[in-house]
Amino acid sequence: MLFSFWRSSLILLGLVGVLILSACAEIGDPDLGEGVTGPSTTAGSVADESADPDSTAVSEVVSAQVSPVFAPTRSDDYVPLVLASTSSGIVAMDETGELTPLGPLFGSTSVVMAVDDYFGGIVGQSDDGVVLWLPANTTETQLVSQGNGTLLDVGFIDDTLAAQVFLDVGGAVDRIKLVDGGRESFAQLGPGEELIAFSSSNGIQAMALRDADCGSLRFLNASGQAVDLGGPDSTSCPVQRRPRFGAVALSPDGGTVAYTEISYRGDGLPASTQLIAVELGSGALLISEQVGGAGEQIESLAYDGRRLTFLRTGETGRQVTLLAVSSPGESFEVTIEGVQQVSFARLPLAVSRPEPDVEEPIVDPPADG
Repeated sequence: MLFSFWRSSLILLGLVGVLILSACAEIGDPDLGEGVTGPSTTAGSVADESADPDSTAVSEVVSAQVSPVFAPTRSDDYVPLVLASTSSGIVAMDETGELTPLGPLFGSTSVVMAVDDYFGGIVGQSDDGVVLWLPANTTETQLVSQGNGTLLDVGFIDDTLAAQVFLDVGGAVDRIKLVDGGRESFAQLGPGEELIAFSSSNGIQAMALRDADCGSLRFLNASGQAVDLGGPDSTSCPVQRRPRFGAVALSPDGGTVAYTEISYRGDGLPASTQLIAVELGSGALLISEQVGGAGEQIESLAYDGRRLTFLRTGETGRQVTLLAVSSPGESFEVTIEGVQQVSFARLPLAVSRPEPDVEEPIVDPPADG
């Protein structure tokens, strides 16, 4: 799909300042904290790089009490945009399916993943593995990670209002504070486990995992400890060595989880994918809808508390779907060329488009006489 080029301008996608001020007023003046000098030593997270990895893997489930950290404050009439990471930059999609190209904001034409930072900016990973942060109302990006980890999400771990970037580093998850670049290990996976999908919201982290059996859906608190929040039962294993869960996304307040559950044919190949959303704690089912058939995959999933968006791939190509949890039958699909991942702008964006290269027209001088 071709998009017309845009005029150089600063786009303000919402009243960012008003929302941030209201968030700070509700939580208190932000304390940006100090630089992190070492990883967390809380049980369930990595104590140090020299420790026995088996002794620090997330395994023991602790109390289900999870203290709220930060719930984004936004006006009731704000409708989050879908952010689609594509081979030609980032594209924003509104609730009608209208597409607005935001351009190569990170100096690379291909963006494999992009998530908002809660304050009007965007964190993105280019196809060369570099993770960059574009703060609100600026044109200068800041380096987050030089090809050392795969971008998972941005969330809050404490009440300092310091956004944290989560990275998959192969067998473990690291977190980096955007405010000062401090990096530490957050959680380590168990032997044979592989991270499939990750979501962070309001002090809760959800992970879809693959292992030697059927994998699991696991929740972590702000310290990287596994907690039982009453999600789906992960003990059943219909087909050995096939992941049961494929994607996961938490609502902005961390009170609801959406995930995909894969069923398999007798020969072990995927047969269908079910999209499910349940309230944590009560277990109340909000939606259960088949979203994928044989040969199709749900590669990316996001949840804004009211709507779900996901990227489905298969023989027919790559489609972005947007549906309301309360009325899934009213969903629609959009084809976005080169799309690789989708997310929601949880708060309004305020990002600057790059200056286009425009040649000045040559004007002939007026003739004499």
